Amino acid sequence: MRKRLLILIGFVFLIVGQVEFYRLAAVRNRPPWPLLALPIFATVLISLSGICLLLYAGFSKGSVNDDLRCLLRKHPRKLALVIGSCFVLLAVISAELGFYVVNHSQASRMRAARRMGSYPKDFYQHSNLLGYEPAPEQRTPWKKIVMGNVAYDVVYTIDAASRRVTPSSAENAKELVLFFGGSFTFGEGVSDNQTMPHYFGESTHDVAICNCAAGGYGPQQMLAQLESGRLDDLVRDRTVVAVYTFIDGHLQRAIGSMHVVTSWGGNMPCYQLDRRDNPTHVGSFNQARVIQTSLHRLCSRSQILKYFRLDVPPYTSESHVHLTARIIEKSAELLAQKSSRCRFCFVFYPGSELVRRLGREFEGSSVQVLDYSKLIDTHDPAYRMKFDGHPPPQLHHIVASQLALDIYGERRTVPADAGTQ
Repeated sequence: MRKRLLILIGFVFLIVGQVEFYRLAAVRNRPPWPLLALPIFATVLISLSGICLLLYAGFSKGSVNDDLRCLLRKHPRKLALVIGSCFVLLAVISAELGFYVVNHSQASRMRAARRMGSYPKDFYQHSNLLGYEPAPEQRTPWKKIVMGNVAYDVVYTIDAASRRVTPSSAENAKELVLFFGGSFTFGEGVSDNQTMPHYFGESTHDVAICNCAAGGYGPQQMLAQLESGRLDDLVRDRTVVAVYTFIDGHLQRAIGSMHVVTSWGGNMPCYQLDRRDNPTHVGSFNQARVIQTSLHRLCSRSQILKYFRLDVPPYTSESHVHLTARIIEKSAELLAQKSSRCRFCFVFYPGSELVRRLGREFEGSSVQVLDYSKLIDTHDPAYRMKFDGHPPPQLHHIVASQLALDIYGERRTVPADAGTQ
């Protein structure tokens, strides 16, 4: 009779737990993740209680006291493991709820405001090749306001090929300079005549300049553009200089870390190394890594990770560095094949800490490494926009002038007011 009652109660608990689980999964207007923590925990606890009652009914041979003494005598470690796991689970849920309150306090909202996006809603459009790209033929004014303060007030001009306009470019010049990279190269927060490619054009002689960068891009967008052939007409029968401007965050973009995939980069190109150590395009991160992307989305809801601003993976392994380097090297190889003459420069932007680890990957390759990591003091507030982490015009000017000197061995004098906004 006692076993039957235990079995009945166990089945009831199990059914109630499953019904509650499906009810939570069917909710459309789902509340924030931490508010669901307790209902989910209760659902899991009810289901586990039902399973435990069914298991207990199976091996029980006497009273509860006799069974407990037998369990403590024969399986003390397993019992301690179960009890410890329950305490750990309770501690994690409590921590999640606590950090949820902290993350949504006024101070946390102020920190989030500093990290807010800075592009108008319709500025970017979806791209099957690159994930997204600037909408063509637009002249978009944008004022970024953070906590009531104007971070910048600029205009972005995009041409018919979805690339930012560079006023100093000599379009009909035989020599072409291609700029690749993310928002630093694109020139987020500065006007068309204050970007690094523009200052480079002013510091050099008659060259055509093409800014192929965009905010949030990584090295895979460069390789995808070259593989697709969309740059073939530009580089054919031309002397080409390619410049990739690298910041440490580009490595996370190349491997598709949790922060990248769950925020803006889920549809970005995903490259994996084949048996011949050749980077191969396998689709977007969402398409090629369904299970991993789902786990990343689950982890991204953790309030603990958000508070400490932790990414997954939390470190950069040698395989991550090697994949990034191979993407860069293959881009240089393709560009050399498509142009009459090519020089590929890989620039470590000021403040980069991956110079030694990533730089040694290019030994013996055609990639020319330019180390600007210590070109300026990155802690100097003069080289950082207020209320925004992007470089101001004066830093773009410094990097462009140094780049022109390293590539051509000369530079023209830029007007004194060129670095002011």
